[in-house]
Amino acid sequence: MSIGTGSRNPEGAAAFISLLMDISADEGTEWRNSFNAEQLEMIDRDKENVSVVFDEGVIKDRFWDFMNVVSSEDPISASVERFKPVFQAQVDRANTQIDMSLVRPFAGFDVIDFDNNGDISLFKWYDPEKTDGMSFEITEASNEAISGRSLKLSVDSSITGEWADVIYTDPASLEIPGFQDYRIAFDYRLLQALSADNDSYYAVAIKGPDGSFGYQRFTSNGDPVGEVLHFEAIISVTSLEAADIGIFFGAHNGTGSVIIDNIVIERFDS
Repeated sequence: MSIGTGSRNPEGAAAFISLLMDISADEGTEWRNSFNAEQLEMIDRDKENVSVVFDEGVIKDRFWDFMNVVSSEDPISASVERFKPVFQAQVDRANTQIDMSLVRPFAGFDVIDFDNNGDISLFKWYDPEKTDGMSFEITEASNEAISGRSLKLSVDSSITGEWADVIYTDPASLEIPGFQDYRIAFDYRLLQALSADNDSYYAVAIKGPDGSFGYQRFTSNGDPVGEVLHFEAIISVTSLEAADIGIFFGAHNGTGSVIIDNIVIERFDS
């Protein structure tokens, strides 16, 4: 964990991190039995000295690769060596001066409400080769739709497995240029309760073949079924070259349906 440059409340952030560390310290030590001495030495050293930011930092999309280095039976030094060129290339790229004239403006888009603006054609399968166990459609059912017509996503984790990458907005209809911040907001309604046993949730991101940005869960265990709730987040598209990206919806260990409506995407200037 770390405090970002320009934090509006660094003292509060430091206090919150301290609280989390205290909570973590109370979790017990049974987990250490799964690692050998070399692995534990690396974990302890990194906990004391290293803060690695994978999500919106320089090093992206290699979280599980890196964590598997620790849990693998292979020598850690040899495994880490494999990732050095990848990480170094990303660091070098981050240190390259960006030509701001290449940053394309975001044209903006009206609220997607599926009544007056936006219909099912605005969305497409994220991966047309992997659609078993999931569906998306427009619903007008009074006990489902949030208002008039709404988007309905359904998934069955017994078929999709742990992760379900369902849909995203068609980049041909809604272009999201790279290297800028976006505010995404929408209303949603759960039609079935999420399971508390296997970390079930629905997620949103700006995502496409060129990368995933700001992957966030927008539901939680305990969200009331049938009630209209609201979600919003600021997502940074940190790559200038990102193309063919859209507003993505998916699920983790999800089984059931969620209704989504009144989707807003706008450029965010902090």
